[in-house]
Amino acid sequence: MLVPHLDVQSLERGDPELAGAPLVVCEGRDVIDLSPAARKLGLRPGMTIFQARSAAPEAVYRARSPELIRSAEGALVDLGQSFSPRVEQSAGAICVDVSDLGRLFDDEAQIANALFVGARKLGLAVRVGIAADKTTARVAARAGEVVVVPPGREPPFLAPLPVELLEPSPETLETFRRWGVHTIGELEALPAGGVAVRLGAEGALLARVARGQADSPLTPCAEPLVFEEAIDFDWPVENVEPLLFVLRRMLDNLVARLACRALASGDLGITMKLSPRGRDVRTVPVAAPTRDVATLLSLVRLALETSPPANAVEGLVVRTAPARTRSAQLSFFEPAGPSPDKLASTIARLAALVGETRVGAPVMLDRHLPDAFTMQPFNAPRVKLTADSSQLTVAGDARALALHSLRPPVQADARLDRGELRYLAGQGIGGQVLAAAGPFRVRDGWWQLPVTRDYYDVHLSDGAIYRVFHDLHGDSWHIDGCYE
Repeated sequence: MLVPHLDVQSLERGDPELAGAPLVVCEGRDVIDLSPAARKLGLRPGMTIFQARSAAPEAVYRARSPELIRSAEGALVDLGQSFSPRVEQSAGAICVDVSDLGRLFDDEAQIANALFVGARKLGLAVRVGIAADKTTARVAARAGEVVVVPPGREPPFLAPLPVELLEPSPETLETFRRWGVHTIGELEALPAGGVAVRLGAEGALLARVARGQADSPLTPCAEPLVFEEAIDFDWPVENVEPLLFVLRRMLDNLVARLACRALASGDLGITMKLSPRGRDVRTVPVAAPTRDVATLLSLVRLALETSPPANAVEGLVVRTAPARTRSAQLSFFEPAGPSPDKLASTIARLAALVGETRVGAPVMLDRHLPDAFTMQPFNAPRVKLTADSSQLTVAGDARALALHSLRPPVQADARLDRGELRYLAGQGIGGQVLAAAGPFRVRDGWWQLPVTRDYYDVHLSDGAIYRVFHDLHGDSWHIDGCYE
């Protein structure tokens, strides 16, 4: 499977508005690739950009983008990996071992069509060839959009094709023309030994290809640990909205590649090339692996709006480490919990409004002061099925007596008799002390603001149990909370 006019297609994949336009791809001062619409204007590769502009000023001229080409080639590999783990990559092409897909497809034609349609979903127009060996398959892909060569029919298939499809070197191709060899069948008719003597190793290889005998082992490429999409702008972008417009397309491409392998996006890494120099590198946390582009885009929007780049942006690189989607066990008798995608987006919005340190889950600190706590990132409770599969429980959902803290603590009046607490009254709270436990002295914060308190758990005549403390520094009583 190969991508014709990769330079053109990579630009169209990055900017869908270029599809169908007379696009001219330049490198330096030379024209290196053209879209079909540009070829109809009479333009040809090898022209200088000045000649092309003079002949067709209405064409769209773009510089070759190595970043976009690398992203397009990565998408092609992802497509191949969705069919088979044995994928060999070359410039603008891949070879996929589809010999074990007989249980999923009726024949090779269905496999070829599935590859062709899958590439279209990734924004690439490819040519697919299937044959017993990868060299014949590559020639078949150059011959048409979807071509299947039955086993044992390689020589009859190759015979009428032009010898240029074998991609000989310019010197060898000129020699073929002097010999009057214009098709692969005419090359096959020549003695293989004589071709090898005249043209060396290249001639021997081409003779074997013409007979359908140039089989070589597949060299699988390693799976990527990071998925990446990149783009370079023609001019610097200063506002956040244009950046988000481009990022939406990049996230679409990234998610499409992840979907090929049944993976989801973890934390996003964004690198912005700043003008005139410098880089802005940041990480956008994703609470739960997702393939929802809207959720990812909202998280990126919040990150950029909260802290915009310092200068204009000349290029973008978005990468993510793949992750498996989180599975959820639903209950027949309880409503479904919040979606991890929506929960992550909501938490990110709250963090943008009130600050990252004020959003999360409270965690008690290992200190003497009872209400000392900090915030840590919030993780949704995991739902698990009990051993007898009779009910669903939430991990860590232990039923216990809880203290409902009053913040700020309610100031109270206390009456003591011989050092023992007898009566307590505060705002809306009051009664005779029926039972009391304490005092429990707490000393903390001597290095900052010293705290010295005596804590009591008291049962009042109103029927409630309270926690109160006596502030020894200010000689004041306070109701700290109520047990529930």
